Amino acid sequence: MTRIAGATITRARTPGEAELLLTALQALGRHGLPIAVGDGGSGAAFLQRLRALPGVTPAPPRTGRIGLVAQVQSALEAASDSGPDYLLYTEPDKRWFFENRLAGLLAHLERQPGAGILVPARDPASFATFPEGQRFTETLLNRICGRAFEQEGDYLYGPLLIRADLLSYVKKVPADAGWGWRIYLLAVAKRLGLAVPCWVAALPCPEEQRGEDDAAARIYRIEQLAQGTAGLAAGLKADLHT
Repeated sequence: MTRIAGATITRARTPGEAELLLTALQALGRHGLPIAVGDGGSGAAFLQRLRALPGVTPAPPRTGRIGLVAQVQSALEAASDSGPDYLLYTEPDKRWFFENRLAGLLAHLERQPGAGILVPARDPASFATFPEGQRFTETLLNRICGRAFEQEGDYLYGPLLIRADLLSYVKKVPADAGWGWRIYLLAVAKRLGLAVPCWVAALPCPEEQRGEDDAAARIYRIEQLAQGTAGLAAGLKADLHT
């Protein structure tokens, strides 16, 4: 049986957001995985409740390390302490995925021996449920990645099952990579000759996230495109000697 440990990141900015994150993490915890959480500055009340969740270990970024990439690195490093074969990285707000698809993903990993990274991918009908601006940006990024990897796929849904020995490359992700860290690591895995298969499934957009269409959302998608392409370029040029 493949040993798996979970890693995620949190930053609860409002009481409502805190409840959503804690409820989702409870759903993740029901899979019996140890979970390391890199928190990015939530309040004391949220952190106290986070520590009380079964199997959850807070993993704040080390002193002097700030930002999204530092959170991800801290979570994945802490998750590796249990000696897993694979690290499940996921954003924390995917309760529907945890409750409805994660078991299928974990079962599929057993049929992918030696995969470098297993990528959950949206089928066309699911992809069509996401906001137009998101679809535009992610279609472009997926096409760019497909050409670079010589393998078409949907690389941007979010969660990743990462072979634990790739952690040394996670530590090399540029500090300012933002969400581009995921594409950076995918590029490194492909350059190492590792398989990066996509697990295609029905992964629809949550109902409450389908209305994205304002100036802030458009700016976010521009940033996503910039971070994604920069992460890909950095990964294609990264020093692979660890």
